[in-house]
Amino acid sequence: MTTLPEHIATFLGKPEDSWHLETGFLRASVCADLQVVKTSNQPVKGVTAYATLGMSHDVLRMPGNRTTRQELVFAAHERFAAPEIASFLLTFGASVLSLGEALLRGDMIGPQNPLIPGVAANSVYCTVPVPFEPGLATYEASDPPTAFVWILPATGAEAEFVMRNGWGRFEELLESREPDLWDLDRPSVV
Repeated sequence: MTTLPEHIATFLGKPEDSWHLETGFLRASVCADLQVVKTSNQPVKGVTAYATLGMSHDVLRMPGNRTTRQELVFAAHERFAAPEIASFLLTFGASVLSLGEALLRGDMIGPQNPLIPGVAANSVYCTVPVPFEPGLATYEASDPPTAFVWILPATGAEAEFVMRNGWGRFEELLESREPDLWDLDRPSVV
């Protein structure tokens, strides 16, 4: 049976670096194992992929009395500071765990402060990790299975658009306009 770290290494590559959540943050007893791992040139050259590892220790609630486990995947051009992105992901992941509710496709969180200092992206859109290898999306060896949620950087205008028009329309815009999804300073598609 493949372990979750092996699953990540299979589909994103061997992690080159990792960051851990500071103890005493939120539910420290649960979040103590939360970390972020980084791999370069994923899903494309010049882009760095990040994934949480440890969120899936918790079972999260979904609508209809269903449950799931989740890990987050995020990607940005390599010019963006890896420690700051890792800090954002650790904080965001710990926040999701503290609420105990799964992120669903189409969830838009924000607008709030920039994801990392000095960038335009101040929201995240949750969806399936389509730019990555297809096998990454679900780790079947856990019970319930672990879903990898792609948290796509978004702008405040995009967050408002999703709230007004729904996530399906937003995904149509992303497909038709083909923005640089790895750029945390990209212009809004709306």
